[in-house]
Amino acid sequence: ACLWALLFGFRRFVLFVGATAEDARAAMKFVREELEGNDLLLEDFPEVCVPIRFLEGRTQRRPLYRGQSVRITLTDRLIVLPTMPGSPSSGCALASRGIMGSIRGLSLRHSEYGTIRPDLIVPDDIQNDRSADSPISRARIERALSGTLLGLAGPGKTISGIMPLTVIQYGDVAHTFTDPKQRPEWNGERCRALYSFPTNMQLWEEYREVRAAGLLDGDGGKAGNDFYAANREAMDAGAEVA
Repeated sequence: ACLWALLFGFRRFVLFVGATAEDARAAMKFVREELEGNDLLLEDFPEVCVPIRFLEGRTQRRPLYRGQSVRITLTDRLIVLPTMPGSPSSGCALASRGIMGSIRGLSLRHSEYGTIRPDLIVPDDIQNDRSADSPISRARIERALSGTLLGLAGPGKTISGIMPLTVIQYGDVAHTFTDPKQRPEWNGERCRALYSFPTNMQLWEEYREVRAAGLLDGDGGKAGNDFYAANREAMDAGAEVA
């Protein structure tokens, strides 16, 4: 979602928010690896990927296009796409922060648009088991989501948000923000992992016993896998997964 919004120029400044700074850095590493090594992305967006590949991981290099310097930033907290004439993503940026990190007042200097502030936020699984258990942590995260993050675009300006979440327990942040009655501004929707159970649960009980016995014998799960492979059609019948 972050790459799509930036590469097409739909958004100029995207902020990715993780549960911790480490989670946010891991996401930035993934985005950077896509820009540096995804050949399909290179075919569609050479104006972005060619200058980045030219760096060969050495951010001190300064590529030129028609005699003009192409500015690129690639760090674990900020990616600024190449400043290429005519490119809708020229100078667009992706920043990362942990939900409890320094976020307020975030802005950047854009070569064409001047000072820009985030216009898309992507908080991704911003709670973990520990914070879901703590009323104090839940309250802090909710304040950050409803106050700090939604206000990053500046006074009188709108901001978009995409927030994938996992409900860990009743009343946690994910449970609250996926409830349209409590947080209608987020348009929350919950999806189940399993919508209906298989018809023949007795086979699944047999599978469980076979798998457990195999694991005790040190087969790494092979007996269970073999049982499922031999009975897959009957075991899957009636099941509806997300």
